[in-house]
Amino acid sequence: MNQFDVVRGLVRPYAWPLVAFMLLLFVLVPLTVSSVTFYYGQKLSSLSKGAPAHWSSSHLPLLGSALPFFQRRRGMFMEGRGSSATGNFSFFVGRKHIVSLGGLDGRKTFFESKNLSVSQGAIELLAGLVSTNDDREDYGAQDFIKSFLTLTRPEILARKLPVLTDDIRDFSQRLSLAPARQWRVINPFETVYPLMFKLILRVVGVSEWLEDAKTLDRALWAFCGFESNCSRTRIVFPSLITLTHAKKLFFGAVLYMAIEKVVKQRKAGKRRDDALQFLLDQNKDVVRFLFSVLMSGITTQGCTASWLTVFLAHSPAWQALCRAEVDAVVAKHRANPSQSADDVLEGLSLQTWESEFPVTIASFRETIRLAMPGAMFRKNASGAAIPIGDTGEVVPDGAYASFHLDNVHMDSALYPDPATFNPGRYLTPEVNGGSYEDLNLKQEEPHTYVGWGSGRHLCPGMRLAKWETTMVVSRLLTNFDLEPSDRNGSEVQVPFPGPDRNGYRLDKPKVPIFIRYKARDVNVGGSLGE
Repeated sequence: MNQFDVVRGLVRPYAWPLVAFMLLLFVLVPLTVSSVTFYYGQKLSSLSKGAPAHWSSSHLPLLGSALPFFQRRRGMFMEGRGSSATGNFSFFVGRKHIVSLGGLDGRKTFFESKNLSVSQGAIELLAGLVSTNDDREDYGAQDFIKSFLTLTRPEILARKLPVLTDDIRDFSQRLSLAPARQWRVINPFETVYPLMFKLILRVVGVSEWLEDAKTLDRALWAFCGFESNCSRTRIVFPSLITLTHAKKLFFGAVLYMAIEKVVKQRKAGKRRDDALQFLLDQNKDVVRFLFSVLMSGITTQGCTASWLTVFLAHSPAWQALCRAEVDAVVAKHRANPSQSADDVLEGLSLQTWESEFPVTIASFRETIRLAMPGAMFRKNASGAAIPIGDTGEVVPDGAYASFHLDNVHMDSALYPDPATFNPGRYLTPEVNGGSYEDLNLKQEEPHTYVGWGSGRHLCPGMRLAKWETTMVVSRLLTNFDLEPSDRNGSEVQVPFPGPDRNGYRLDKPKVPIFIRYKARDVNVGGSLGE
């Protein structure tokens, strides 16, 4: 008998009691605590005078409406809205009381009230984490926005322009390795998405992560692991330890250690001209800022640019209009007949990128409307009930307010044929003239487009996202024709692809989407033709 057999013999009688103890400690106790707190939380919330009526369909003890909230979120929000005269209704996810705001008064309250906390709502209902339930979350968010806006001032972006154009040129050249006039296949979410990750890090990230492909790939791997492992169970039972949450902690630790490693090098005297150095010089919370950039910026910008590439491949007419716009800009700014289109694009100023691509910007905007499903959340941490306009209803203190984007983005009264990709919604009738108008300024109702926020909370990364996405898409359309295909490169006639409208955020598609591309003909003079 060896030592292992001896140890096994000693442990075996206690194995099942140990398993039972672990089950009791990590599962039954948290569930019991959650059950009690849910019961009393629901009871107290039901006594809140003025809260919208409770939507009772698929309501279960302990879970509340968690199952439809996670499995068919859009359907649940639309059904609840339709059952209410005001468009507002209440439901529970575990013991969390959520008020869905669907009518016009609710929309104004959600986007205009200064007493609803964006940070606390997002942390608890999107990330599945536990907030501090005080002003520290909101102060942290405000500090992040202030630092982000400083790092994306025009003069700083203009200074970053050359290195960004180099990254995009390298990306285009790798695609150009395909034989001329032959189709090649890509999945934009595996090609465009990593490029956007790199471009964002150039402006508001860590320079050391960009020094070699291996380090950059590891950072992207850790980020994707952290971002994709959100435990829905913890939204219902915040104290429960789950495998998904454990994975999130693991990938978060990998990112944290990567950040700390660079911070130590910088503090030892290795300075760089980048966002991290700015944060250190300003004595900012580096870890918090970079995690916020990763979670709020990269997923949104990477997915939007990837979806836009897919939508243009499936929309020949709009692809042609965007390409004609790029060709016109190239012709306007070409210094001499022999200058290539790539060289012209690389020499454009920040002001030109932001002002002379209205059709591409409109396509970017329409992509966000179509590809971004889910709901936004706020928490009423003000200490008092918040009136919902003139409805006579309130968001109780401690409750959460939610707004599903499809309340406006998929409303056929606001967007005729809402499932169709149509950037012309944001352009004047003279589309080819390229005149761009803000839809919100022309609508009688407020907050009809909320893709990059609205009211008191506009997305601070909107400018950076539009600029970088326009540069990438323009380079793609300058050099390549795009068509939908299968993974083998065969042309396919499939319905226009779209995201899961029951999803809870902008995300990659569950089923891979492929497009094929081939190089466009370039004549001796540098102009582009078919």
